[in-house]
Amino acid sequence: MSPDGGIGAAQIEWQMQKQLLAMQQPSSASTNPANMSASNDAVKLVKKSEDASGPHLTAYRDSGGKPTIGYGHTGQVNGKPIIPGKTTITPAQADQLLPGDLATAEAAVRNNVHVPITQGQFDALTDFTFNLGAGKLEGSTLLTKLNAKDYAGAQAEFSRWVYGKEKDPKTGKEVEVKLPGLVTRRAAEAALFGNQGPQAAASAVKAAGQ
Repeated sequence: MSPDGGIGAAQIEWQMQKQLLAMQQPSSASTNPANMSASNDAVKLVKKSEDASGPHLTAYRDSGGKPTIGYGHTGQVNGKPIIPGKTTITPAQADQLLPGDLATAEAAVRNNVHVPITQGQFDALTDFTFNLGAGKLEGSTLLTKLNAKDYAGAQAEFSRWVYGKEKDPKTGKEVEVKLPGLVTRRAAEAALFGNQGPQAAASAVKAAGQ
């Protein structure tokens, strides 16, 4: 307790660490990615990362130049291609489009991860894949390290995926730059992922509760 009878800063930080460890521990259902699905934590992370103020209701081009709308949706809308600046949707439509896009990312994680993982790790990988695409996950050193059970090494890889293309105002040419939004997103994914496999994460949670 702090001198005034409240909870001290160190105690608050410790409680937050315990909560994060709990998110990283395996669920009672499964640690086999083939049997896992994204939790609400993944949905929240996707929504916050795509647009903290809400979905884009008018189409735009993302940092990679793809026509995008809603929460990172790049497919068709009402059977028609997305046209930046012209295609529009409602907030309800944005929520309706998200599960289908999320399912594609989930499937990629299930198909490519072959070692036990925690729910937090599945959620982090789902957001990573949702943002970058299945091809980036499949060809990544992150996946290679994870499938070798190098959980800490895999966590460290998230910070490499923070670059996107922007036009140089002087030359008008596209250049690769570090994007603050991606830095924040990768940090959130890495924190959710943790640096331990399911067994070690469960042991850490158990120890933290003692």
